[in-house]
Amino acid sequence: MTDPIQGEYLAASVSTKYQERTTAAAKRIADLVKERGIEGGMLSIKVARMVDPHASTGDVLTIAGAQFMVGLR
Repeated sequence: MTDPIQGEYLAASVSTKYQERTTAAAKRIADLVKERGIEGGMLSIKVARMVDPHASTGDVLTIAGAQFMVGLR
């Protein structure tokens, strides 16, 4: 995905922030991050696509300040 203004590649974490998507999955993960103090981890591609339908393996999603790498499992 590219930024139409700058023409630069945007990671999935940035694209979800700019498009202001808030899905039920993102809200649940955000609650867990805040409750348990999670700073980062991995998400399966299936869960990542619940947050951002355009997520792919290797992307980094930022949810409630925690960074999650998208993996196959």
